[in-house]
Amino acid sequence: MKLNRPWLRQQARRSMAGVRPSSLWVSLVYLLLTGGTTLVVSMLAAKPLMDIAKTMASSGRVNYNWMARELLSAVPFWVGCLAVLALIGLFSWVLSYGYQVYVLALAKGEKAGMGTLLTGLSVLGRVLGLNLLLALLGLLWSVVTMLPALLVNLLAVWLGTAGHLGALYVLLSGLALVLELGGLVLYCVIMLRYALATLALADHPELRTLGALRRSKELMAGMKWELVKLLLSFFGWIMLLWAVFMVAYFLSAVMLGMAVGISALGATGAAQAEQVMLAALFDGLWAVPVVVAVCAFLYLMWLMPYISVTMAHFYRVMCRERGEEREEPSAPPPAGGGGGDERTVPYWEQPYRSLEGENGAASDSRRDPDRPF
Repeated sequence: MKLNRPWLRQQARRSMAGVRPSSLWVSLVYLLLTGGTTLVVSMLAAKPLMDIAKTMASSGRVNYNWMARELLSAVPFWVGCLAVLALIGLFSWVLSYGYQVYVLALAKGEKAGMGTLLTGLSVLGRVLGLNLLLALLGLLWSVVTMLPALLVNLLAVWLGTAGHLGALYVLLSGLALVLELGGLVLYCVIMLRYALATLALADHPELRTLGALRRSKELMAGMKWELVKLLLSFFGWIMLLWAVFMVAYFLSAVMLGMAVGISALGATGAAQAEQVMLAALFDGLWAVPVVVAVCAFLYLMWLMPYISVTMAHFYRVMCRERGEEREEPSAPPPAGGGGGDERTVPYWEQPYRSLEGENGAASDSRRDPDRPF
């Protein structure tokens, strides 16, 4: 089966258009409750280290005994932060399941809102069990696929330390690189089998953990490469995300440098100016991750639901292929009357129809407006 990727993205945009509350705000709340809380706790955990570095930099000398005492005194605080991060991680799994329920509801044209994010609490055991099993499978398969490359690398290192830097060492080093790349590809192929596990559980909450994994494997049979191509169609938007990261980092660094310079100008004497600059530098470092996170969240609040709803439509197409697609209500007529809009065509017929332009002519996929560049 060959997917109509532009159609899937078009359906995702239509599913997101006009919903209340907006998918952008629901996604922003999801990002704040997961990534935002993690960022805040991580910054709090880093504060003792920043205070130690600030004190040592301002004093101009390194006191290892004092540093060891400060580090030991901060251990209980770090243990508490780790516990909070673990709880946030578990809660993030619940919210992630709720978010998949939300995007699947958008794909089906059903009503969903902020409260949908908490639907995972009703099937808490299955959500946690599925995520724990996925994490365990990811760890085990990473060990299995990377073990040959690791063994060859260890053998090459042993030859190098023994002084046998000949053709065999070069051959083993090259073989290790090939095995690493092959292991990475194999790992991705294996883990793609479970790409629809959370959506399967969101669609059928009565499934148990192994049932969701089994259903995902069935739906993904023979479709892994099509899913890879679908995800690669968002490559331009993901690159723009990295550009947003870089621009936000540059702007925050420039603002921090200006603040440090202004603080130094207000000091008198070289020694005092140096201390003021160091103090302003350490006190303002928190602004860098905050600015980057804010810019990333503002971009992700649009990109994340776009990709997720597209994946939900991909899931529905896979269900349709196996005759499992549930009957859904017909789409509403377009504004201004008329019944010729392609949204009135049943869902299960649309994936195989070519996209049409305004005059009914087949559109040119090379001019896909969804591509950023």
